[in-house]
Amino acid sequence: MAGIFINYRTGDGEEAAVALDGELLKVFGKNRVFRDRRSMGAGTDFPPKLRRELEKSTVLLVLIGSEWLRLKDESTGRRRIDLARDYVREEIRTSLEQQKLVIPVLLGLGSVLPGADELPKDIAQLSQRQTVLLRVPYLHTDVKPLIKELRQYVPVKKKSRGAGKGWKSGGGTYVEKAERSVIAQRDGVYYENAPVAPAESAGRVRFADPANPVKPKSGKSRSTKSAKPAKSAKSAKREGAS
Repeated sequence: MAGIFINYRTGDGEEAAVALDGELLKVFGKNRVFRDRRSMGAGTDFPPKLRRELEKSTVLLVLIGSEWLRLKDESTGRRRIDLARDYVREEIRTSLEQQKLVIPVLLGLGSVLPGADELPKDIAQLSQRQTVLLRVPYLHTDVKPLIKELRQYVPVKKKSRGAGKGWKSGGGTYVEKAERSVIAQRDGVYYENAPVAPAESAGRVRFADPANPVKPKSGKSRSTKSAKPAKSAKSAKREGAS
């Protein structure tokens, strides 16, 4: 199964990993995007789980912040990247050996791709990979070129039946209900920061803007059949005579 594996270092990129994960889920779905803390439940034996998910993936996104290379292990005082048991290093090494697409994602203008001489030899090839820039405050624009690139390697998720054929509104593309923040409003449902969605059942309304709700039209229901015209006096007379 083609998929995306998000590689990041604790202490240097957790927030960016969560934000990026959310954007990728909208396009590719949860079965094709792996981020450890979302994808693994409590009690999961995570080392083998990580290896299995990495094996299934076709793309490794290596999130690199300004402290990525310098963070040290508290027990040894050595750089984490220099430790053989470092998961970040192991995931990068495995992906390079298996010739996966490895994309360094620089988290902000203060982040730089380390040189080959700054990295352990088994992952020195990372320094030769083309990078992309991802600034969390500008994620809505920075993520677009990355998603365009990823679509060449990873299938996008199937649209739900209720969403129609990818219809769009000024605010974006409608996606599944589970991926939105839902706020109850009277007899309808309002999706925060979302375009107006098609009603799933009769009598249920959805709003894109609580200040300007789209209310159901007054009058007879479309399903109500029009009443038959009243019979004229002559017609009634004829029927009585027959």
